Amino acid sequence: MGNIGNLIKIDPNFRLISICDKSHAYHNETPAILNRFEKYLLKLDEFIEFGIIRKFYEQQKEIIKKICEYSKIKKEDLIVSYHSGLFPSLAIKLQEIISKRK
Repeated sequence: MGNIGNLIKIDPNFRLISICDKSHAYHNETPAILNRFEKYLLKLDEFIEFGIIRKFYEQQKEIIKKICEYSKIKKEDLIVSYHSGLFPSLAIKLQEIISKRK
């Protein structure tokens, strides 16, 4: 292939959505590829609907934060297998369960 690529016609309405883990993208993709795309960071907690589940999620986050500050420990030491997606994923699962019951 060398320095010359194969030029092909692309429909002007063509859209591409690429989803990948942030750390994978920045450690494995070349800057030339990354710079060709608009980048958006989506966090799990952005998928939690407003209402009772959102309130529950925010309260749990605050409780864990206060316990960790008071005890001077990290979240990872308080909850075995803690990761940043733990509470958002629990809230999303609750959201799914509640919506199926309606």
